[in-house]
Amino acid sequence: MTVVDMAPLSLAGYQQVWDIRFSNSSPIDSALQTEYVNYLAGGGGIFAMGENASFTTRNDSVLSLIAAAGGGSLSYTIPGDAQTVIAPFTGPNAVSTIQYLAAGGVTTSGTGQFITSNASGGSGVAFGVGTLANAHAGALTAIFDVNFLQTDANFESQQLTKNLIGFIGQQVGGTVPEPASWALMISGFGMIGTVMRRRKVILAA
Repeated sequence: MTVVDMAPLSLAGYQQVWDIRFSNSSPIDSALQTEYVNYLAGGGGIFAMGENASFTTRNDSVLSLIAAAGGGSLSYTIPGDAQTVIAPFTGPNAVSTIQYLAAGGVTTSGTGQFITSNASGGSGVAFGVGTLANAHAGALTAIFDVNFLQTDANFESQQLTKNLIGFIGQQVGGTVPEPASWALMISGFGMIGTVMRRRKVILAA
């Protein structure tokens, strides 16, 4: 596992990239967007963090990444914090609902599917292999709430995080990680980013 503040010069060799930056000062700029789309097209898996409505610059950059990868033009919304977890993200670590603290989200899931949602939209969206028009071999996930990865994240958030790791790993690596094969890394923001290692995983915090 590699933990960095910014993406390295090359993502070659990494199975998963978890970009858990959320500040408006850390958008996914055009150069990094191109790097991420190429990485996805090559069969990589990415998690991109969004946040609530106070983080427009960061959120817009996540939506732009989704569009560039071919996941559709998604619109930002505030769906409310109580949401249902959608299969397959309900397992193997059992979780059916989640209570975010101050979530943003999107109105539709584009060419992907919701990870969590309610009647007003969803805070999590996932694009499995074959669903991104410009990156068929990649898997892209995003959740618009940083709190679910914080050090005091509740049990449901922890279960959902483990399931996200497994989903990405299964999509791009063909394997679901055992409990002993994922790790928690504390970033400079005091968040916990959870990643699974097969070859190498990079965490941008």
